[in-house]
Amino acid sequence: MGKNEYFNEYYINAINYFNQSIEKNPNYIEPIFELAKIYYELENYEYSYTFIKKAIQLSPNNTDLILFSANVELKLKMFDIAEKKYNSILNENPLNIKAYNGLSNLYFE
Repeated sequence: MGKNEYFNEYYINAINYFNQSIEKNPNYIEPIFELAKIYYELENYEYSYTFIKKAIQLSPNNTDLILFSANVELKLKMFDIAEKKYNSILNENPLNIKAYNGLSNLYFE
């Protein structure tokens, strides 16, 4: 239900459903990551950062989570941390276009 609401851009409803999901299973990464994405889209980068950090604690080697975290850190002007994450991703996968895009945005800032 939460993903459907998110897809239809009913963010408040989606947030409520994802929070209910987390209440049932606090270690379920998917709704935590979805909350990070919603708050990112709403330009509430501090909340987004809170949720992405929780997701990374549950899955510290997940490249998608690390990349998203770097994107949030870029928005929060945490440039050094974001740069290290983008470069770490590229060290493991030199063909990761999203990491290159993140670095381009970072250097543009």
